[in-house]
Formats: sequence, C-alpha cells, structure tokens
Amino acid sequence: MKMNVIKKIVQVPCISLKLGSSSQFVSDFVTSVGPRRGLGAEATSEFLENLRWTSFLLAYQHDADLEDLAPLVHDRRSSHNGGLRASIKVRKLPNNTDDYEPFLKYVRNKLRQTNIVIHSNNITVLYTLLQQAKGLNMTEAPFSYIFTNTDLSLLEDFLNNAYGSFHCNITGLQLVKNDPMMKTSLALTSEAVWVIGTALYKMKEVGNP
Repeated sequence: MKMNVIKKIVQVPCISLKLGSSSQFVSDFVTSVGPRRGLGAEATSEFLENLRWTSFLLAYQHDADLEDLAPLVHDRRSSHNGGLRASIKVRKLPNNTDDYEPFLKYVRNKLRQTNIVIHSNNITVLYTLLQQAKGLNMTEAPFSYIFTNTDLSLLEDFLNNAYGSFHCNITGLQLVKNDPMMKTSLALTSEAVWVIGTALYKMKEVGNP
C-alpha cells in the first residue's frame, strides 16, 4: 500500500516481487516480476488431477492465503474418478508457535489424512513441519506431501540427509522458464557437468588426487 501511494505521487519506477495481477497496479511505473495470484494453486490443482487423489488435507498459514488457494478448492471434480468431487479438509496452521506436533498428531489421529497439501511462504515453517513430522514417523509411506512454496528446493540437502532421509513423496513447485524450451540434449549435458563437478568436489573433500 505504501509503495502504491509513493509511486503514485512522485512517479518513481518500482519493481514489485509481490504476487498479484497487473490490475492491482494503477500506474505504468510499477512492474511486477512475480507470478500472478493463484497460479501456484492452479498448477497444484492440475498436478493433483494426475495423482488421482480422492481426498486430501489443505493446510494454510494465513487467512489471506485463501484467496491464493481459491483455484485449488474451487472445483475438485476429477475426470479420473468418474466426475466425483474429491474430499477436501481445510485447516489453518497454528500461528505464533514453532511447535507443530499437536497439529500433526491431529492430522494423523483425528483427520486420518495421509495426503497433505501445505501452503506457506515461510520456508522455515516448512523445514520445521517436516522435521517434526519425521519425529512422528509421518514421513514414511503412506504419507505424501505437496508444498506450494517454490523455494522448497532450498531444503534439498536437508531432505537428502544421509542420517535421516525421508521415505515418502514430497513434492514442491518450481518456476521454470519455458521460452525458449530447454532441449533434452542441453538438459542432459547440464546434468552431466553437474555430476562430474560434484564428483570432483567430493574427491577433493576425502583427499583423493
């Protein structure tokens, strides 16, 4: 709001990282580089369609998140399930606490839900949730998690920790530039370079020539 007022008065060019639509900005002096609101929910909805989940829990952090999640909860009729509406349980994550064990136990014991979609822009919340879920054996089959946060890849080292790897499906969204689309050969070359670089680094770590 403050940014909108300032740029309207002095007409200073601004770049906004906030998710939103261009209609929210009443001046040509503001450019949004973030995806429009609801895009992540639309992508998640399409992914859920392919998973053929007949029910899931949707957990969100703030009341304002419900607007972003509208495309996800608006219509869950699946063509894979004879047009039947998937069952959705919607719950708000506990606020002002980093203890999510009571909430996780509620999901496991009361809701008896193993398919879980979590919406939070705070990567620390996701880390804490997964860490505490692992302590409750809720990162083993048949549990599955989908996170709408596009920064979930930042937790890759944590998720692949050799001392406590996760044994359930954990999926996150990621922004990908598809114009121009990366060719398969280029993608494989990039992966090969990464593998070789990682191997050399590991060899140096253990003291091999």
